[in-house]
Amino acid sequence: MKIEVCAGARCTMLGSDIIFNRLSDFVEEFNDRLYKGELDVQDIELEIEMITCNDECKKNKKMHQ
Repeated sequence: MKIEVCAGARCTMLGSDIIFNRLSDFVEEFNDRLYKGELDVQDIELEIEMITCNDECKKNKKMHQ
């Protein structure tokens, strides 16, 4: 599973970098425990990536006005 976190200016100002850092720690621990056989889940690996802005926040803002 891939988790994408926006690196756009607006999202970063609203805390996406903090979310990315916390999720990075979680993903690392999850994958370590998975490889050690400590988790009873299917073969799944988590990835996290910072992406450039895809304007989702702008689309959602227009939908909610």
